Amino acid sequence: MKANEFIKKFGFDETKRVVRLTNGNSWADHYDIKNDAIGTAGTKFSKELCDKNDNFVFISDLKRLIESHKLVNNLCGLEEAKSYLSLSNVRIDGLKQAITDVESCL
Repeated sequence: MKANEFIKKFGFDETKRVVRLTNGNSWADHYDIKNDAIGTAGTKFSKELCDKNDNFVFISDLKRLIESHKLVNNLCGLEEAKSYLSLSNVRIDGLKQAITDVESCL
């Protein structure tokens, strides 16, 4: 499952709970939705497989979306972030991608 679809289906609180399950374990790269378990890919597992399979989601994608939401929220929400990006001569690294990420979860 794509990370933005996971957020749409299960919500932001559940997404944060899943990421917390990794507890800093660098080996954990996907979440098994059906079994509520964190796993490691191995050679036959890939992001593409996760995206196509509704039972799995990639942890790194969930983390990226959480960070995108934090960045946009720190700028007082989506509309303010868009306004800031369009009016400012200063570009915040990743803001455009963060806005795109947040919009994909709506």
